[in-house]
Amino acid sequence: MRSDTSIKQALAQHRYETARHLAAQALKDGESFDLRIDLHEAYRRLGDYAGARATLKAASPSNPDEAFAQSVLLAEDFYQLANDGHYRTSAEARAG
Repeated sequence: MRSDTSIKQALAQHRYETARHLAAQALKDGESFDLRIDLHEAYRRLGDYAGARATLKAASPSNPDEAFAQSVLLAEDFYQLANDGHYRTSAEARAG
């Protein structure tokens, strides 16, 4: 898929908003776990952990490896949030 290559290239070039836009557009054409992972990475690099989590939670893993990758990425996101001082004053922290 050409768009998948473009997304990975944008991520490699640190063009995270472009990667986010390309992945979101590609998902409109069809669901793909790999596209969700790329969109998650773009959101994470943009600092939008709520968007990153929502993207992963909307993903539908089709095999145990994808389910494991989904769990690990969610754990990494929560670890990053727990170690970020800003999180302690965020809406997520207040919500528990």
